[in-house]
Parts: sequence; C-alpha cells; structure tokens
Amino acid sequence: MADIPLQVISDNSSSERRITPTWTIAQLKGKLEPITGIPPWSQVLFLKTSPSSPDQIAVTAPDEESTTLAAFPLAPYAELLVSNPTKGCPIILPPSIRRQPIASHQKDRVNSASPGTQTQRVDSKTFYLERHERDKPFQRGRW
Repeated sequence: MADIPLQVISDNSSSERRITPTWTIAQLKGKLEPITGIPPWSQVLFLKTSPSSPDQIAVTAPDEESTTLAAFPLAPYAELLVSNPTKGCPIILPPSIRRQPIASHQKDRVNSASPGTQTQRVDSKTFYLERHERDKPFQRGRW
C-alpha cells in the first residue's frame, strides 16, 4: 500500500506526515514521540476523517503491537489528533526507566546535616569534588 498523508495535530505542533498503513499502532506512537514530545505510553490517538466532521475515531486496540493502521479508515489529509491525558498530572515513568534503588556501597554515605534520614546524592558537586581531590589548588593557565 502507498503512504497516506495525514495532518498530525497535538498541543505543541501541527504538521503533515506520510503514514504507512502497514505500521502497527505501537510503531506509529514511537514515530510520533519526536514530533509531538509526548511519550508513546501517554499518547491517545484520534482520527478525524474530514476536518469538517465532528466525529473522531479512537486509534486504539487491545494489542497495539500487532494491530496495523490499515484496520482504521485512513483517508488522505485526515487529521490525526495526538493528546496527552496525563498532562498536568504527576509523571508516572514506565518500569524500565524508573530510578533504581541505592546500591549498598552508596548507603553508607549519609548526609551529616540530618543523620539517618537522607543519603547523599552521588551525582552532586560535593561528591564529585570529594572524589577528585577537592583540596588540590586550581592552577589557572596551565594545561
């Protein structure tokens, strides 16, 4: 099948894109992330077959990994509306990128201001300076 030009519209952008009907919904969402700035797991897609029509068709399926876009009535220059229902809500990260627990060798680094309540961040400036000889004088002009 040939590519179909669609108008992709989100809160932050609007552009014409060529969509291949053999793509799955998951592939489309992945390709829309750089355009819209909305992560694939937060995207909700609606299709308007004509700009004057108030009817919107939800582009969703129980298995987005295998459902192709050919299952939906794609028409040239139809509008694909991309929304983020979680906008303004706390961000819920997928398990793959959630912050990992503190390693055992980092747990002994306790902040002296409040003992036992906070661990010192390993990406802080203080941690960096301690690891890289903070007391060594800085010498300007020497390479």
